[in-house]
Amino acid sequence: MDKSFLVTHNDRTKRVWNLVLQSSADKSAISNTLFTPNLGINRAATDLASKLHQHMQPGNRPCYLIISIYDPIDEEQSKNLNDRRAKSASSVANTLGTIVTGGLTPVAGPWVGIPAGGLTRFAILDLMLSIKRNWNSGDILITVDGKVNGGIGQPHSSQYIVISRNSYDKNKLDR
Repeated sequence: MDKSFLVTHNDRTKRVWNLVLQSSADKSAISNTLFTPNLGINRAATDLASKLHQHMQPGNRPCYLIISIYDPIDEEQSKNLNDRRAKSASSVANTLGTIVTGGLTPVAGPWVGIPAGGLTRFAILDLMLSIKRNWNSGDILITVDGKVNGGIGQPHSSQYIVISRNSYDKNKLDR
């Protein structure tokens, strides 16, 4: 595997690689980097880094990429992430429901405003919970941060992907 280092923060450990691509011709360095012996995770990391590099359009300017592969999350971490997901969705739904209730009640009366606000809240909550990801123990997060100095492309960009616990060989997670 290529040179990397471990970082632990808030009980989450990740392995980090720093790549510097001097020009667009160096793009093959991404696909030639072995991030992990697990081929499925390695392919996901190289694909994500290649897409970000292409998105940033560095031309002949140096492009700095930081690729991070987190350890699989455990049961407690997945529960905490799912709780935060539910709380943020509920907060947004409550706020929008209150706005609809407050806007319609003075105009149409409480018999219209209150039910409309309630329906809005339930619809928004259902929508947000269907859009936001449900975390499971064993899921792996891969992030790529990129930076290019100068030029017309994006100076800084980030992307991430979550690899489901069912999508990789758990026996090949040696780091």
